[in-house]
Amino acid sequence: MLLTGLNLNIGRRGDELSSNSLRDFPEDPALQEIHFARLKIHEATRGMSDEEFVQFIKAQANKARLAAHKC
Repeated sequence: MLLTGLNLNIGRRGDELSSNSLRDFPEDPALQEIHFARLKIHEATRGMSDEEFVQFIKAQANKARLAAHKC
């Protein structure tokens, strides 16, 4: 898994999510990455209100923009 830009603290659950992605898309690394990212976001935002979720996504987008500009 190449997913380096999404640093969400999901602990041991990350290994299980990674395994699920590999199992669900064994022949397609790109879909593995997308599926894994979606699962990580779902896990990290579980229980958030709609407003909290929007703020979370905006914060992640800002981090990604800042990281892209450093390159």
